[in-house]
Amino acid sequence: MTNVLELRWSGIGIEDWWRNELDTNFTVTAKATDDMEFGELYIFKWTTVLIPPTSILVLNLIGVVAGFSDALNGGYKSRGPLFGKITLC
Repeated sequence: MTNVLELRWSGIGIEDWWRNELDTNFTVTAKATDDMEFGELYIFKWTTVLIPPTSILVLNLIGVVAGFSDALNGGYKSRGPLFGKITLC
């Protein structure tokens, strides 16, 4: 939807817009530098903000493992509900 609005506001055609999208140039730079001027920007720092998503991720992984083990132990009829549980996980 944003692209449609961009086309309408700029007044260019879809061919020109598409050509511009494919002609994007960028330069790949290395994260490791010898002088370490900006090296600290790439260091992973643990903060308290990461605790809730990490705990949710761990609980989901435990739930997936428990679901698979229940499906393996329960037989063929328990595999159907497993797919529902996995997709809603």
